[in-house]
Amino acid sequence: MRALTTLACCLTLCLLFTACASEEKLVKVNGKLKEGEQPFKMDPNGSISVSFVPIVAEGTHFSTYPATVERTDMSFVVPGRKGKGIPPGKYRVAIQLRTPEASEKINEQNQRLSKQHSPIMVEVNDETPLIIDVAKALQEK
Repeated sequence: MRALTTLACCLTLCLLFTACASEEKLVKVNGKLKEGEQPFKMDPNGSISVSFVPIVAEGTHFSTYPATVERTDMSFVVPGRKGKGIPPGKYRVAIQLRTPEASEKINEQNQRLSKQHSPIMVEVNDETPLIIDVAKALQEK
């Protein structure tokens, strides 16, 4: 009987280790939005949203990952769905600005930095902070 109990415990532990080993690796992404060497400037009455959009083969289902932006220093964190990070890989970074009075300039920037068109591409492999120069991205053709 004791041998059977020991065997059952060992099998349970093996199953638990296998389940844990098969979990997808996630990366906690953080960084800063810059304008050259300075923090990115935006309308103090406006808001900003930053999303990480996986670059996948056309027709592949994917989820986007929103970032939380700290406006005082324009730092951001991408917590992922369960707060444990996002899958490693290549991402397009979309940035959208909202202001009380939308201007042609803001609309143009939002189009340029949209989920479909943003030239900002990053590779997420580890927890090295990302520095995203928004002004430079807006200049790229």
